[in-house]
Amino acid sequence: MMTTMLWNRVVRRTLRSLLLVASLVAGLVAVVTIEGAGSTAGTGPVERSFDAAASGPIVAGASTPSGDGYWVAYADGTVAPAGDAEWYGDASDLPLNGPIQGMAATPSGKGYWLVAFDGGVFSYGDAAFHGSMGGSPLNAPIFSIAPTPTGAGYWLVAFDGGIFAFGDAAFHGSMGGTPLNAPINGILATPQVDGYLMVASDGGVFSFAPPTEQPAFFGSLGGSGVNDVVGLAPTPTNGGYWILRSNGVVVEFGDAEDHGQRRARNGSRAIGIFANPSESGFRVIFSDGTSVGFGKAPGGRAQPEPAPDPDPEPDPQPAPAPTPSPTSPPTTPGPLPFPVGEGLYPPSGEVDYSIVRDDDTPGRFPVCKPIEYVTDFSSAPAGAREALDDVLAELTAAGGYDFRFVGEVNADFREWRQNAQVGDAFRPLLFASKTGSEHSFGGAVGQGGATARWSPSSGWVLVSGGAVMKADVDYARFGSSIRAVILHEILHALGLNHVGSTSEIMYPSLTALDRMGPGDTWGAHALGTGSPCIDLPEGHRWADVG
Repeated sequence: MMTTMLWNRVVRRTLRSLLLVASLVAGLVAVVTIEGAGSTAGTGPVERSFDAAASGPIVAGASTPSGDGYWVAYADGTVAPAGDAEWYGDASDLPLNGPIQGMAATPSGKGYWLVAFDGGVFSYGDAAFHGSMGGSPLNAPIFSIAPTPTGAGYWLVAFDGGIFAFGDAAFHGSMGGTPLNAPINGILATPQVDGYLMVASDGGVFSFAPPTEQPAFFGSLGGSGVNDVVGLAPTPTNGGYWILRSNGVVVEFGDAEDHGQRRARNGSRAIGIFANPSESGFRVIFSDGTSVGFGKAPGGRAQPEPAPDPDPEPDPQPAPAPTPSPTSPPTTPGPLPFPVGEGLYPPSGEVDYSIVRDDDTPGRFPVCKPIEYVTDFSSAPAGAREALDDVLAELTAAGGYDFRFVGEVNADFREWRQNAQVGDAFRPLLFASKTGSEHSFGGAVGQGGATARWSPSSGWVLVSGGAVMKADVDYARFGSSIRAVILHEILHALGLNHVGSTSEIMYPSLTALDRMGPGDTWGAHALGTGSPCIDLPEGHRWADVG
């Protein structure tokens, strides 16, 4: 539910896919023809204009009944098919009150539902609308949706384990009001007992069924120390299930067989697992739109694909092969809540970087110099500026940054980002707070990211960036705060990517966390004084703001 921008550059080694929860430097539009797609208004190929940068991350998916195709859903409601899946419409043109979070297919495979964070449900194809929680007070945001075996109803599940039943879906209990060690991250129907079960991010499984039936429980990962479970899938016999972690690891329970696994790579994360309905095997879908089949399940890629490198001002000449950057002795790290050793990754916690350079340091700003920033807070809610100051102080303590405020502006965030370079100068970071009528958030509550440049003398360097937070949102309703959004988006602007752990502020959805977790803190330090000094590309400077 937080930012998401897609920034994908490929250089000799590692530039990783950066998926945040709404776009930053948009403007690049890819027109994609989806072969064999259809809609409620007709059938046949549908040509669609797809703004890859503005659609946010891939947040959910669903499999066709044959197991030979699937759909993925983006945060802004865009739906993309692959294999034998057909397109029946999506919510990308609707004014969403919250980003899309869950997706489910009808039993026939000729339709699907989308569910948003606020509980709004959107039906396409032969998916019938049976009700929603849109407009109703919630104790926690809705995370997922699961249809009944008939398709004549569905359950919605919230992060706190609350269950909301519609149509022929029966309510058999929930975890709402019960303290949980971790938020709920998935739900599926258990037709053999006319019930359902849900899984939390720590791998805990909670099963419910009518009083006359024994709930379908085959084991869990609860208490194992994991915190990145993203879903589960039943076996064809319903005598077991596979549990999926965001790093791609799959764990079997009951009669689920071990078909192997593939670790997430290049900045992507696993977002869903779907069993082959007729034969042994399953498909894992990743946040970059690819899927990998195991056992008898095929793999594939959903279209439209994210457009590569939506940087509004690409280098005019192809970048030559990078050479090792000159280094200076690291400066003394600031006070940290735990000891920091050498390297990109912490002994505990989870962190991911948008760029890893050839010298095994993250792509970062020249933090041995002041990092200048401007603000546009004319529409900011009460307390936003104080929250920004507090966030910058937290980041300074972790990374040794020297943030310098150079002025208040009245700026169009997208234009500022698209024109990050003016002549030989780079614009300062822009921290803004805008209403939904002032800026298009694509269904998210914030956007953040950076512009990078490469030069032989400096390698990859972050040279400009920004973060914008939605002003007209009741964050308390989602158990969060504008401080959490500001921190998340600014960390994107400094060079951090999303992670799958709910213990980190870089988790892509709002949680109760509003401070950096252990991986976030490590990353902020590595992007700051935990790495050697670098400089702006030769012949460039920071722009004056007048």
